[in-house]
Amino acid sequence: MISALSPSSDPIVVATNVNKVYGRGQTAVHALKEVSVDIKRASFTAIMGPSGSGKSTLMHALAGLDRIDSGTVTVGGTRIDALPQSRLTKFRRDHIGFVFQSFNLIPALNAEENITLPADIAGRRVDQERFDLVVDAMGLRNRLKHRPAELSGGQQQRVACARALVGSPDVLFADEPTGNLDSHSTRQVLTRLRAATDEFSQTVVMVTHEPEAAAYADRVLFLVDGRIIGELRHPTADSVFDALRGLGELTEDEDAADIARRPASSASPVEDSVSQELLRAHRPRHATPPTQNSPTTALNLGDPNDPISGRLSVIGTEKDGVVNATELASMIPPPRVVVPPEELPVVPAPTLEATAPIRVVDDIPTELHAEPAATSNGAPAEPHPTAEPDPDVPAGTSRDGAPTPDSGPVDPDSYESEPLEETPTVPDTVDMPDMPAEPHTAPTATSNEACATTAPQSPSSDGEE
Repeated sequence: MISALSPSSDPIVVATNVNKVYGRGQTAVHALKEVSVDIKRASFTAIMGPSGSGKSTLMHALAGLDRIDSGTVTVGGTRIDALPQSRLTKFRRDHIGFVFQSFNLIPALNAEENITLPADIAGRRVDQERFDLVVDAMGLRNRLKHRPAELSGGQQQRVACARALVGSPDVLFADEPTGNLDSHSTRQVLTRLRAATDEFSQTVVMVTHEPEAAAYADRVLFLVDGRIIGELRHPTADSVFDALRGLGELTEDEDAADIARRPASSASPVEDSVSQELLRAHRPRHATPPTQNSPTTALNLGDPNDPISGRLSVIGTEKDGVVNATELASMIPPPRVVVPPEELPVVPAPTLEATAPIRVVDDIPTELHAEPAATSNGAPAEPHPTAEPDPDVPAGTSRDGAPTPDSGPVDPDSYESEPLEETPTVPDTVDMPDMPAEPHTAPTATSNEACATTAPQSPSSDGEE
C-alpha cells in the first residue's frame, strides 16, 4: 500500500519545493508542482507514474539536465540549481552517471573504448581496479573488443551501464533503461543495477513504467500530474501493480492517505470478478525472481456464462513469474453480438443499366488514300510531278540501263503531268587542239638520299597499290 513520504537517513539527493513549467499563459504546462523529496545514499529508488505525470522531468531536474523554475536541488552537498552552466557541466561529468533508453554508444569505438570515453574526454586516468570490477559485474569481459554493431541490445545497454559506473559517480540516473530490451536482457540489466547497489554501494535512481522493473528497487516514488503522492517501501511486482491501479482513480486533490481511506468498489460481483481476473493477467511476467521447477498454473479469464468476456484458459509455468498480460489480452475474444435475422438490414441488389448495342462494321476499306502533307503556310502541298515513261527505255530500268525498284503501278490520270524541259545532249567526244609532246625527265638524285623524292603512284582500278 502506498504511504506518505518519510525522510531518509543520510540523503545524497535533496529536492525542496521544486517547480518546473513549460510554456506560458494558457498553454503553460506545470510539469512539477512543489516537489520535495530526498534520495538515500547507497539505495535503489524507482520513479513511476502515468504518462505525462512528470517522471522524466523530475529525474532531469535532480540530475541537473534541466533548469528548474523555483526550489532547490542538492546532490552530494552541492546545490546544483545555483551553479553556472560551465560548472554544472563539469559537475555532471565528475559526479553523475547517466543511462538512457537509447544506448548512445559510439559506433566506431569498441566496448572498452566506449566505457573509458568519459575519462578520456576529461583527461583522467581510468582506475584499472574499478574498471575490472565493473566489467566483470556487467559480464562484458569477453566483449571488450567488440563494436556496438557486434553486440546484442542487452550487451549494448550493459556497456552503457559500465560507462556510467566506471567513474564512481555519486548518483546513477537511469531513464527507462529496459525500454528497448526483451525480457531476458531486461532481467540481466536490472540484476546488474541491483548488484551495483548491493556490491558497490552505488546510489541508483531509475524511471520506469514496468512494475517488474520497479520490484528490483528499495523504494518506489509515485507521481501524478507533477506531484509526488506517496511511496512504496520494499516493493514487489504485485504491490506496484495494485498501487498503479489506485493511481488511475485519484482525483486532483487526493494523495496516498486518501487512497487508504477510499471505500471499496461499488461494482457488481460479476464486473468485479472479471476486472480482478483481467488485472491479474496484466501483471508482469517477471513479478518475482525466476525459480527452478516452478509448478504449472492455469489462468481463467472471465465467466463461461458471461457473453461479454467469454472464457480463456491459459496453461503455463511460473518459471518466469506471473504470466504476461499483454500476450493474454490480445487473446481475449471480442464481444459477441447476436442480431435476429428479421432485424438485419436489407441491401438491394445492384442493377445494371442497359447500354446501346455495339454495331459491327464490316465495310472497312482495304486501301487508304494518303492526303498530301501541308506546307509551312498551311496550304496543301502540291503533288510531285511524274514524268511520262520514255518509250525508248525498257520498263524496269533507268536511262543508264540500271534496274529500278518496283514501285507499283502509277495512274497517270491522278496527277497533272507537265512537259519536261529538254536536256542538252553532251557529245561523247570532244575535239581538243593538238599539243606538242614534251619529253619526260626523271628527277635527279641528290647526294643526300633522305631528300630524294619519288613520284606518287596512282592507285590501280582494283584498289591495290
